Amino acid sequence: NLLLHAGVCVLLWHFARRVFGDEPVASVAALLFAVHPLHAEAVAGVVGRAELLAASFLLAGLVLLLPARVEPAARAVPGNGAVSLSARPVARPAAIRSALAAFAFLAALLSKETAICYPAVVLLTLHVVHGRQPLRFWAVHGLWLLLPLVVYFPLRFAALDQQLIRDRLTSILMNPMYDAAGFERLHGPLTILGRYVALLIVPGRLSCDYGQAIFDPHAGPNAYTLLGLATLATLAVGLWGYASGGVRRQLAYLAALFVASYVLISNAFLLIGVSLAERLMYWPSLPACVAIGLGGVRLWRWRCAAGRGWAEHARLIRAAGVLLLAALALRAVVRSVDWHDNEALLAADVASYPQGAHLNASLARVRMEQAEAAGDARARAALLAEAARLLERALRTAPRYPEALRNRGLVHLMLGQREPGVACLERALQLNPSDVVARRQLAALGAQDAELQQRLTALQQVVAQRPDDVPPRLELSRLLIQLGQPRAALETLEPAHQQAPQKLDVLRAYADALLVNGLHKPAREVLLRVVERDPSDWQAHTNLAQLLAEDDPPAALRHALEASRLQPDDLRTRINLAGAYAANRRNDEALQVLREVERGLPPGDPLRAIVGERIRALQRQP
Repeated sequence: NLLLHAGVCVLLWHFARRVFGDEPVASVAALLFAVHPLHAEAVAGVVGRAELLAASFLLAGLVLLLPARVEPAARAVPGNGAVSLSARPVARPAAIRSALAAFAFLAALLSKETAICYPAVVLLTLHVVHGRQPLRFWAVHGLWLLLPLVVYFPLRFAALDQQLIRDRLTSILMNPMYDAAGFERLHGPLTILGRYVALLIVPGRLSCDYGQAIFDPHAGPNAYTLLGLATLATLAVGLWGYASGGVRRQLAYLAALFVASYVLISNAFLLIGVSLAERLMYWPSLPACVAIGLGGVRLWRWRCAAGRGWAEHARLIRAAGVLLLAALALRAVVRSVDWHDNEALLAADVASYPQGAHLNASLARVRMEQAEAAGDARARAALLAEAARLLERALRTAPRYPEALRNRGLVHLMLGQREPGVACLERALQLNPSDVVARRQLAALGAQDAELQQRLTALQQVVAQRPDDVPPRLELSRLLIQLGQPRAALETLEPAHQQAPQKLDVLRAYADALLVNGLHKPAREVLLRVVERDPSDWQAHTNLAQLLAEDDPPAALRHALEASRLQPDDLRTRINLAGAYAANRRNDEALQVLREVERGLPPGDPLRAIVGERIRALQRQP
């Protein structure tokens, strides 16, 4: 990663020099980019290699399209109707350079999907360097730019299981924008932009997570929102100067480059997996660093040259610039040390953002692992106490956080507190039925019963002796699920499903096994067959309401209403009904159901906090 980052900095120097024809600007920009602490996550974290590779290939492609310049910078190029940023119009890229650049852009796309910005970046760069050109010029370059997309989109379509946009794989824990609505969807992206700009200007409080509670669109606009609005206005003013000459055109080009690079991670038009992440700014920060280099060099020449107003302070100003770069480099080194291991990273980030639910839960997991390895009883107890405190803090922020609930249950068990431990594990399974760890832990507690083990052995012997007998297989699969072996349960049921694909008890057991294995699409198909044969199966309707909520909200509501009619007093059917109403934007009815559920829960029930949090979330929506 360090070598890749160094390569990006070298390519940035060549790119800036070829576009602006100004070595000092290129040098300041490359130095600033090299040492900026915002890039520590991309360089020090292995997941950041995707950002490094994408930036490397994008810059390589741009440099290939811009041959080296041989004259000093000038302000304009007369005769072609456009103001050039360089000394003179460069030679148009030869076919071999265009082909190599297209290959580099394809490599960038295969490294990171955010490299999809490359057509806009390339066309902007070619236009600002070459000015007005014949239609054939743009047609040829447009075709070269299309070639990587022709290869990339079919590959992406195949990799994402016949779709171009990936399924939602996140939650409001990592990106609270998923729970935003109305005005929140407007000011949320502005707040995110403001946070990014603040991190570029003053990279003091850095974090590997900016999820729930650290970024909260429900809290309303704040100082970051105003900074984001000011940045947006500055970009708009900058873009307005594109038709002008000199430095205004240069800054307009960099503003356009930033917009083209940033829009995909902005959460303004397409919600992504995280609200914001430092590594995602690796490529969009490039035009910002160039703009700072350009402004700094031009200010130096304007005010610090011989005979100018600040000339007598030039040495002091130069020293201040060097000290600033050194301070940024030192902060980057310190931040990179944080990335040495999970404990150092999470402890530093929890200290910076103690309200972060995911940060607290992750550090608690580290403390649990340390407690398991601790030889001293007092050290083990202290580590578990800290883990419990961190998990309680995470659950106060995010009561519906299944992993935190599961780990809180595990901490209870490690402290010998069986009853609250089992309660937390069961609650975690209610929120996430696919949680294998929670299921296995509960199974391990049940497996301590010798009678269960004897029953398992006996059933396995029966199935081995009578492999075509369906009832023993059904009983064995249920016991395997109970004992935390969902994969074995599914394998046990496969022959039964093949032998009796129409039997209701087989279909129900098969659907349960698919669900606990996280195979939601096939489980949905099996459950639809169940309700077709037995419309009174309220549990199948309840499961279908959950599985269809995102893809087919009206169908989910039909199943939720039917489940509630068949089993009106069951807590699960009521909560599912509220969720189905909310998925269909019928928030008033969802709130009514949730308030009824909340009133029926005893004061000490942990579910009250979860229901209350959901009520407040719905109340915030218009």
